[in-house]
Amino acid sequence: MGTPFVPVEVFYSFADADASLLEQLEHHLSVLRHEGQITTWHKRQVTAGSDWQVELDQHLNTASLILLLISPDFLASDYQYGVELQRAVQRHDANEARVIPIALRACEWEGAPFQRFQVIPRNGKAITSWRNRHTLTGLLQTDHAAVLSQWQTQAISGLGGIGKTQLAVEYAYRAAHQYQEVFWVRAETRETLVSGYTTLAEALHLREKDEQDQNRIIQAVRNWLQTHKGWLLILDNADDLSLVEPLLPPVYGGRILLTTRAHTTGRFAHRIEIDTLTNAEGALLLLRRAGMLSAQGVLNTVEEHEMVLARQISELLGNLPLGTLSAAWAASHRSSGLSSYHLVLVIRESGAGQLNRSTGATPLCVSGSRCHSRGTVGASLGLRCSLDGAGS
Repeated sequence: MGTPFVPVEVFYSFADADASLLEQLEHHLSVLRHEGQITTWHKRQVTAGSDWQVELDQHLNTASLILLLISPDFLASDYQYGVELQRAVQRHDANEARVIPIALRACEWEGAPFQRFQVIPRNGKAITSWRNRHTLTGLLQTDHAAVLSQWQTQAISGLGGIGKTQLAVEYAYRAAHQYQEVFWVRAETRETLVSGYTTLAEALHLREKDEQDQNRIIQAVRNWLQTHKGWLLILDNADDLSLVEPLLPPVYGGRILLTTRAHTTGRFAHRIEIDTLTNAEGALLLLRRAGMLSAQGVLNTVEEHEMVLARQISELLGNLPLGTLSAAWAASHRSSGLSSYHLVLVIRESGAGQLNRSTGATPLCVSGSRCHSRGTVGASLGLRCSLDGAGS
């Protein structure tokens, strides 16, 4: 299972006269690149023989982070200022990308479209005017950490019943060796978030853990997340992102994984959408998990009536993974297999209307599989997780 954390795609917009300064900036970001946290692209990487404008536009339109290398030559360039900058601002305003101007060489930018953005260095003083390059290097690294930390947040997004929580549990199980600490917090409401943070304060033995003031406990956990590295925080059922953002520090050294039904996450997190299964995939999953097909078996190797029933059941369940797994469990515990389970679904649909696909409601409770996941993650790995009441 691959990590859900994908590298941030960085696009450099710069004037040719600043190529040497671009190389220095690339050097500052080399550690992040080697760690797989970012990928970078600029016009000098255009493939030989390709249409440079098409390739450049493609990267400009897909990058999550656009760095504008500001100098007199950048401001004087018709293409960088007139095309790339305008497109970058459009994508920023559409919540599709983050735009960061970097002051390379001193120039007057009052009235420029990027004036409203936070410039790096934060004091606005051009990089080439700094005498102490060691101080500048530290400042750049701090600023880059603040900019890039938001892309350490990934959001598994999809319908209820699609399996978001189970995917997060599986990732925590398989990637636990990559982290020093793994935390799980329910995020349905502010109350569950505060309760989770209180539990974290106790687990981390923070001196504020017994405070009566919840805000002091939250701030203590935020400070810990900001000053420590190598941790994973999973926020489950974070459907209201406005509840989550205030509880996170502006800069942090770990990674955050959300499960959410939110259709858009903007610049707060990189959204990974989980879609429903195709009907064939749902039928295949059902038959394999019900023990009617081997783990490597294919649909055309089963009896036709079983394949038809499996397809119909998957469709009735909205081709949702959790509903399909529940059906497989039920079918494997019934002497009549798929037939009686299919009858239950048909009667249920005809009597009470079609199953609520938007919430993934099924005739069966899946708490048993959650208990299994809880035992696997908690007992086998000893993670600091509280999976009680975990949702989808």
